[in-house]
Parts: sequence; C-alpha cells; structure tokens
Amino acid sequence: MQNNKLRSLVEATSSKPVVAEIEAIAASIRTRHEVSVLAILGYGSCLRGEHVADTLVDFYVIVENYRSTHKNVFSRIGNRLLPPNVYYQECSYNGQIIRCKYAVVCLTQFGKKVSPNTKNPYFWARFCQPAALIYVRDDTTRNKVIDALMTAVTTTLSEAEKLAPSASAHAQWIEILSQTYKTELRSERSNRAAAIINANPDYYEALYDAIYANAPTPASSTADNSDWRQRRIIGKTLSVLRLIKAAFTFDGGADYLAWKITRHSGVEVNLTPWQRRHPVLSAPKLFWQLYAKGAFR
Repeated sequence: MQNNKLRSLVEATSSKPVVAEIEAIAASIRTRHEVSVLAILGYGSCLRGEHVADTLVDFYVIVENYRSTHKNVFSRIGNRLLPPNVYYQECSYNGQIIRCKYAVVCLTQFGKKVSPNTKNPYFWARFCQPAALIYVRDDTTRNKVIDALMTAVTTTLSEAEKLAPSASAHAQWIEILSQTYKTELRSERSNRAAAIINANPDYYEALYDAIYANAPTPASSTADNSDWRQRRIIGKTLSVLRLIKAAFTFDGGADYLAWKITRHSGVEVNLTPWQRRHPVLSAPKLFWQLYAKGAFR
C-alpha cells in the first residue's frame, strides 16, 4: 500500500533548493559522467548549514549502468561487487574552490541496498536522513529515487523498532543511528547520532508518525539486538575493503581521509610523502596507530 504521507515528506525534503555552490559542483560531475548520470543526491553536513567552502560536499551519483560510467574494467567490477566507488571532484565558483566527494551506484543496486533484505546498514542508514535531489533526468527516475528514499526510512525504523520497541520516536532514531555507526570504521564522536536527530527533530518525528501513527501496538516490548554483533564484524570488514578500493579510485583519497578523521575525532593525522604515494601499503600500520589514539571506536 502506498504511504502518501511518507512520500509527501520525502518529496518535499528532497526538492528543497540548495545553494549555488552545490549546484555548481554537481554540474561539474554531470559534465564528467554526462552519458550515464540519472540523478545526483546531496546529503550530510552540507545540508545541515555548514559553509560549503569549508567542507567537502557529499553526493551520491545514481547512474544507469557501470559500463558507460567507468572506462576501467576493474572500476566497473569493484563498483558492482562492493558499491559504491568513491571519487573526488572540485570546481571553481566565484573565486572559491568547491570540493566534493561523490559515490557512484547504479539505480538498480541503490534500490536493493536500502531494502530490508540488505542487513548491512551502509546505504539505508544514510538515506533515511534528509537528501536533496539536485539533479534528476526524468520523472520516471525521480519516482524510483523517491521510492528508494522511502524504503530507506521504513527499513531503518523497522530495525529501530526491534532495538527499542518501548522507546519514544526520538530515542529510537538516536539508538538506530548509533548502532549503524558502530558497523563502520566511523571516526564520529559518540554523540553524533543525537546531534543529527536534534538538528531536525520535527522531521524525524514526522517520518515516524507517517509509518506508525495508525500501526498496531507491537506484540513484544522486548528489545532484540542479536543481529548487531555480526553486523558490526561484517560492516567493519566491508569498510576496510572499501578503503582499500578507494585508494585506487579516489584521487587525493589519503589526504581526504586524514582531513576527515582529524575533523571528526580531533586526532591529528600527519601523512608522510611515502604514505601519500603508497596508501594501501601504509594503511594497516596507520590504522592501528590511529586506533590506539582513539580516532576510531
């Protein structure tokens, strides 16, 4: 059954205008991948009021297929087996350099990865949060992307209900995002989930109400977190594999990762020239050094 209330909320949020700097950097991505780009989604801190020139804008680029997106056959294989591939892009706008990282995933995979059949929360935990549909090729694609964003919300809240069935909507949102962060090599502070929810509490409350306003009382009030230990093991393993893959696809990736870790954890990362030239070889030792300093949890 179509949830019109949820669709209206997601559509209204995704159609909100973004600043000109974000439009400009998104347009440069389209120029780079003109043939296959179906849609571009903006998400994360750039939509929460942070100054664009002071951060990296986060995008997901939804493509038709990987053959027309990647010239390199290994990039195609990597994107299909372990999505997404991540790339770096920058452009000049009004005398400023605007920087972004963008993840590439095909539309079919995107729909599958946010569904309840995907136990790893990498995709659905990101896209249960507000996203801006900055570019979309046509109405058919728009509807499919909105469907996927709605599915991400329902998948996330279904998992939240299992974790804390007796908790308030606000507490469930914080708990589920906190658990999903633990399935990645996140350098986020422990209060990050609460900060995200508290930045837009009315929206998250409205999403919850759209799904559960007329739902029956859960049959059990007992929390079930039995799957999450395994998810953390699998998720962190996938995170390591994605980092290794990014070393080959993400120009400037080593410096970006160092900046990201320092920004979120407060742990200073100073890369040597050798580490920049050989990110894969230096990654294991660097990871354990940063872990010991508390950069990862």
